[in-house]
Amino acid sequence: MFFDKTIAVGAVVSLFGVALAVAAYAVVIANISVEQDVRLVGLAPSPSSIVFDDVRDSTDLSVRGYYSDRSFGDLDQSAITYTSTNPSVARVDQNGNVAAMDSGTADVMVRHAGFSKRVPVTVLGEMTMPPPISPDMVGVLPELGPEVQVVLNRVIVELVPGYDVDAAQDIASTFGGEVVFSFRTFPAHMIQFNPFTHRLPDILSDIANNGIVEVAYPDVVIEASNHPIDTISQPISSVISAGFARAWRMIERIDDIDPVGIAMVDTGMISNDSIVADLVGTQFDWSRITITENILGPTNNNHGTAVASVIVGVNNEGVQPSDALSGIVTSPGNVEYKFHAFTSNGMKWAWSAVVAAHEHIKDIQDNIDVVNASIGVEKILYYILDWTSEYFRKIRNMPRVTFVTSAGNNGKDASKYVPSAWSLDLPNVITVGGMDSANKGRVGFSNFGPAVSIAAPAESVWVVDIGSETGYNYQRGTSFAAPMVTGTVALLKAIWPDLTPTEVKEILVESADKVTICTISGTSPCPASDMEEWSALNAGEAVDKLLSQIVDAEMRINPRQQVSGGYAAVDVGVENTGQRTWPFYAEAWVRSPSGEVVQLNSVENVVAAQSSHPFRWGFWANERGLWDLKVRVSRDDTGSTELALSDWGEAVIEVLTASSVSQPGAPPSPITPVPSTPGGLLQADANVILLADTSGSMEGPKIESLKETVMEFATRVDDPGEFVGLMDFDGDFTQLIPLGPMGTDLGVWRDAVDMLDGDGGTAFFDAVIQAVSVLESDGAPDRTNIIIALTDGSDEDSRATLANAISALRQSQVPILLFAIAYGEPGDYELEPLEALAEATGGAAFTADPVDLDRMYTLLSTIF
Repeated sequence: MFFDKTIAVGAVVSLFGVALAVAAYAVVIANISVEQDVRLVGLAPSPSSIVFDDVRDSTDLSVRGYYSDRSFGDLDQSAITYTSTNPSVARVDQNGNVAAMDSGTADVMVRHAGFSKRVPVTVLGEMTMPPPISPDMVGVLPELGPEVQVVLNRVIVELVPGYDVDAAQDIASTFGGEVVFSFRTFPAHMIQFNPFTHRLPDILSDIANNGIVEVAYPDVVIEASNHPIDTISQPISSVISAGFARAWRMIERIDDIDPVGIAMVDTGMISNDSIVADLVGTQFDWSRITITENILGPTNNNHGTAVASVIVGVNNEGVQPSDALSGIVTSPGNVEYKFHAFTSNGMKWAWSAVVAAHEHIKDIQDNIDVVNASIGVEKILYYILDWTSEYFRKIRNMPRVTFVTSAGNNGKDASKYVPSAWSLDLPNVITVGGMDSANKGRVGFSNFGPAVSIAAPAESVWVVDIGSETGYNYQRGTSFAAPMVTGTVALLKAIWPDLTPTEVKEILVESADKVTICTISGTSPCPASDMEEWSALNAGEAVDKLLSQIVDAEMRINPRQQVSGGYAAVDVGVENTGQRTWPFYAEAWVRSPSGEVVQLNSVENVVAAQSSHPFRWGFWANERGLWDLKVRVSRDDTGSTELALSDWGEAVIEVLTASSVSQPGAPPSPITPVPSTPGGLLQADANVILLADTSGSMEGPKIESLKETVMEFATRVDDPGEFVGLMDFDGDFTQLIPLGPMGTDLGVWRDAVDMLDGDGGTAFFDAVIQAVSVLESDGAPDRTNIIIALTDGSDEDSRATLANAISALRQSQVPILLFAIAYGEPGDYELEPLEALAEATGGAAFTADPVDLDRMYTLLSTIF
C-alpha cells in the first residue's frame, strides 16, 4: 500500500513544517571501503530529495558512489558536476550547495564518470490550496469494487513532459469540466466536471487514450492499495513465471521440512464469514490465516487479502489463471506455517499503528521468520509524522527476522520512500521492485534505484478479490511482487531455518536472473546513465542454490566381487555428507565382458544427515568374465544435480558362472536387470505385517536397531501395490499403522517409530496369532501375505504356546510366510522359536547385523 500523489492533496497543509522535521531526521550509513576489483554502478546523493519550507533556505548535497558489491564509497568531489533543471526555483553551485529561489519544483542533476542522478527539489513557499471536497461527491464505484470510494467529480492528470495547464484545460473542456487546481510540487492538474452528465470511469478511459496524459486517477481514492487507478484497465497476459514450480518439486522431496512463521502488515483482510467462504473458498482458505485483532483497526478491506493470496492461495503454476493463484507457500504440500496478519482499514491507516504492529511482531519474533509489508510512504510524510526513527528501530532490533517490502509504484527512486529505502541500511530488509508478468523487464510504474534488492512479477497477478463476482481478479503493483519474494523466503527458511536474513538476501540475489532495466519508461534506446542491473526472482534457482550448500553425498564401492550362478547383487554405500536428511537418487550401468552397456533400474533412498545407506542393484549375467559398474548419485532425478560419479573400472564384478535365466519382458540383452526396490523384488502384490518387539528385553541398542530397520523398510518399500502395516507388542499388542498401501509420506511412519520403546512384558506368540488374524481379515488369497517379526525371540507372557502359533500360521485362511530377524549379541536372543515359526511357513530366520536387511531383500527376491 503506497501513499502516492493520489493522497498528496490531503497532506499539503502539513508540509510547511518540513524543514525542521528534515533537520531532525538522521539515518547514518557507515562508510564502506571499496575494493579494487569492484566497479561503480551508480551515484548515491545525500539527501536523495530536498524539501525547502521557504525561499532563501539552502542545503549542501554530498555524493558517494554505489558499487557492484552493493557497497558505498567516496568519490573525487572535484569531478562531480551539479546542474538545476529550473534555476528560477532552485539554484545549485559546483560545490553542491542548493538554494531555494521561488515556490515550485526542480531537479538537481548530479553527474560523475558517465553516471547521473536526479535529486528532486520542492520549494513550498506561498502555496494555494485546492478547493474543498463536497461530501455529496464522495461515493462508491461498482466498477472498482465495493471497497473503493472516490471523489466522483474530480480527476488528477499528470501530463507528458512539455505540456502545461493549457493542455489540461483543453482536456477538461472536452467533457464540460475545468481545471480547478494545479499542483506546484509535481506536474499535475485537478479537473472538475459534472458527475451527473459524465461518468468517472468513462472520463478516465478517454483521458488515458488521448496521448498526452501520463497517468490519471481520481482526486481521492480510499482504497487499501492506494495505487493510482491505472488498475481500471487490467491487461490479461500469461501466468506469472518466477521458477516456483521447480522450487515446489524440489521441496516436496523433503520429508522433514521445518514449519515457517509468516507475518503480514497490511491493510484489510477478509472476515471469517460464510459469504466469503462460499465466494473464494475453492482457491483460498482464509482459515489458514490468524488475523491479529485490535492492532490496526477494522479488517474489511481487500488489499491484505489479495497480498495474502499470493503467498497462501491454491496453485498449479502453468494452468489458466482462472484456475490458479500463486500459492507460493501452500503449493508444496509438506510446508507447514504459522500466519499472522496485522491489518488496518484503508485511509484510516495510522503510521503509529504500523509501529504498534511491529511491536507485536517483536513480542512473537521467535515464531516469525519473515514479515511481508506491502506498504510505504514518501520520506517527506515521515518527516512530518516523525515515525521514521521508531519504525526503523523496531526493524533493526529484530535482526533474525527478514522484512520484505515493496519498492512502490511511483516510477521513482525507491530510496525516497520508507521502509523500502532501509534495504540500504539494514541487512534484514529486502526491497522488491516490479517486473512484467514474464519476469523479463521492469514495469513502468515500479520504483527503482539502489534500494531495490530484487524484483518479481508485478502485473497480471491473479489474486483473491472479494469485490468481484467470481472472488478473483488480476492485480498489478509492487504490493503483489513483494509476497512472491516473501513466499520464497519462507520456502528457504522451511528447508534450512538457521539461515540469517543476510544469507537469505545473498541466495535470492545470487540465484536471480540478471536483467538490465531502464529507469526512464518508454525511452528507447535507454541512456547508459539510466540503466540498472536488476535481479529478477528465480525461486527454483534460489531453492537449488540453498540445497547445493546443505545437501551433498559421497559413495563407496566395493572394488571387486565374485558371483556364482549368474545373479549379481551389487551394493554401493552412499554417505550423506550434507546437513540434512535427503532422498538421494542413484543410477547404475553395467558393462559386460563383450562391451555391451545396460542401464539398471534407478534407486531412490532417504539417507539421514551424516550417515550412510547401502544402495542395491541386481542383475542376471549370462556371460562369464569381468563386468564393470558405473554409478551416479544425484540430488534428484533431473540429472542436473550430480553429487558423485564413479568411473568404469572402479568396481569389477567377476562372474564365475553364467546364468541362463530369462525373465518375461526382459530386454534382448545378455544382462537382465532386476528391479531395485523391495516392491520390484517381490514380483507380486503383497500384504506385509511388521511385528515389532518393544518388550523390556529389547531395551537399549536392540530397540534402536529395530527402529532403524522399520524406517529402512518403510523407506525402501514404495510400491503402492504392496500393503504394509506395523504392530508392536510387549505384554500386549497395538496396531500402530493399519495394513494399507505404501505411499511417499514417511512422516506417519516416523511418528509411529518414535512411539516404539523397550518396556513391558513379552507376548510374542500371542502377537504372531494376532498378526495372522489381521492378514486373514485384510489380506487376500491371491496376494502374498507376509509377517516379518523383528524380535529377540523370547516369550514370557503369552497365553498361547509356540505350537499354537505354528498351528495358526499353518491353518490360516490365507497362505502366510513368516520371516524373522533376531536382534542382539550371540546368546542374547532365542533363535530356535523364530526358526520353527519361519520353517512352518516356508520362510526364514536370521540374526541381525548391518547387512542383514539387504540379505532379507535378496532372499525375498529368490523365493518369489
